Amino acid sequence: ISDVTLDDIQFGERLGYTLKLLAIGKDHGDCIETRVHPTFVSSDRVLASVSGSYNAVYTYAPGLEGTLLYGRGAGPQPTGNAVLSDLIQLARQMNGRSPVPYTNFFSNGKELLPLREAKCSYYMKFMVDDRPGVLAQLSGLLGERNISVQSVIQLEGEGDGIVPLVLMTHTAREGDVRIALDRINALSITRAVPRIIRVENI
Repeated sequence: ISDVTLDDIQFGERLGYTLKLLAIGKDHGDCIETRVHPTFVSSDRVLASVSGSYNAVYTYAPGLEGTLLYGRGAGPQPTGNAVLSDLIQLARQMNGRSPVPYTNFFSNGKELLPLREAKCSYYMKFMVDDRPGVLAQLSGLLGERNISVQSVIQLEGEGDGIVPLVLMTHTAREGDVRIALDRINALSITRAVPRIIRVENI
């Protein structure tokens, strides 16, 4: 989270998103996807309003749609409760009294999906030269990796000839995003390492 700036949060709000730190798990049938990172979620979702010492767990399953569990998850008592619960579960497993092996409770023996294969939308911020054709260059390199742009914010420069350019993409593969960003970072028009924040449409 140390790489996230106030600008990123404000740009996200202009695009209709709120930044949250999420732990994400998805069962793809043959494999399990797990990630933990700052994530933009739509500001009109209940998950976006969770703040302070409150945590939430959002689950989705076919036929059930979405379910949200909400309550205090930080502070001395909730944290102590969670740690004690984990210790009890581990003790039961060590004594052979736990019906489910603790370490395999989530994955059930399935392989983990490599991060490069994960798919989601992306917030991207570039610091680029303020001149015609820059957006076309960036869009072209993204398009070569099948990454399409959903929306754009382009601000005026501060007189130094460099401007922030913010893009929100449609769903893309992480590996393709990384390759495209490496190529964009090598351009002469790019003045800082591009920043990305993943977006979950939940």
